[in-house]
This record gives sequence, structure tokens and C-alpha cells, in this order.
Amino acid sequence: MSIFSKMKWFFNPKPLKRIDIKRKVIADVSSFAKDAYPKEFLAFFEGRISKQVLEVQDIIFQPYIASTHSALPRIDFPLTSQVVGSIQSHPSRSARPSNADKNFFRKVGIVNAIIKYPYNMDDVVYYDSEGDEIHINIID
Repeated sequence: MSIFSKMKWFFNPKPLKRIDIKRKVIADVSSFAKDAYPKEFLAFFEGRISKQVLEVQDIIFQPYIASTHSALPRIDFPLTSQVVGSIQSHPSRSARPSNADKNFFRKVGIVNAIIKYPYNMDDVVYYDSEGDEIHINIID
């Protein structure tokens, strides 16, 4: 079973064909993670599903408390937000999710990502809501 057949959203009963993320979103995340270093950075992906394709179009910020080992958000989204996942930084050279990361992934959506130090565009690893690595497409 592919990752896309496992990913169903409550308002979208059909499995996803693919996940696209705009290049600017990842470029912004890279910049924010560098600014937050040596603490963790945390934000949420905003997107929409159309024709079984999830397109991540932007990031949403929520207040959070961060240290060099974790980030704890206060989740208070407007009702109109379309949160589809999360992005966080790891101030180390590992993008492997911890058990706490995996528990967080289960709560926040379809696609989650970790960007590791030194926070370049190719330092991002993407995960599904269970913490399994997935492939996404970067689009312009």
C-alpha cells in the first residue's frame, strides 16, 4: 500500500496522488530556521487538496516556546485555516523524528517535515502523519 492510499483527510475521502510544496515555502522555512538557530523553529503548512493533489502553498505561524531540544506550540488556528501539516527545524545534522515528533505529526495533518542544520533546501526530510518518510514534489 502506498503512502498516498493511506493518507485520507476527513473532507477528502479519495487517496492522494501526490504532494506538491511551493519552492518559496521551503526557502522561507530555510531562512526562518537559520534565524532561530540554535533553537528549534516550528510552523505549520497551509494548503489545499484539489483533484487528489495536496498543494502546500504557505506557512502559518503560531506562538511557540523553543529550546535547543524542542519546540512547544500553542495551537490556536482560525476556523478558516487549512493546516495540512507542520515544519520544524532540528539544530543538529539529523532530520530523524523523535517519538515526540511522531506523536506531534499524528495531531497536525498529512505532511510534516524536519529541516536539519545547516538548513538548506536539500536538508528537508518529509514524513506522513505516522512518521514514515515520504516523497514530495517541489514546485515553482
